[in-house]
Order: sequence, then C-alpha cells, then structure tokens
Amino acid sequence: VDPVMSPVVISLLASGLTFVVATCAILIVAKVYCKRVSKPTELERESRTCE
Repeated sequence: VDPVMSPVVISLLASGLTFVVATCAILIVAKVYCKRVSKPTELERESRTCE
C-alpha cells in the first residue's frame, strides 16, 4: 500500500461513514418526531379502521 494513498483513502472512508451515519440519524429523528407530533385522535382512528 502506498504511504501517500493510505491516509487519503482512510479520510475518504471516514467522511463517507460519517455522512451515512448522519443521514440515518436524521431520518430516525424525523420519524420519531413525526410520530410524536401526530395527533392521538388520528392514531385512534387508524387503529379503529384497521380493526
């Protein structure tokens, strides 16, 4: 492995991983936030219709 290329590859992998983790975290937080904000009456209606 070239001594000059290894740090570049590591930095690219690190930036890629951080980007993926950040996007996943944002999506998860958005889903949880939407669930909390949604009105309980709507959830009750959905459960009644499903039954």
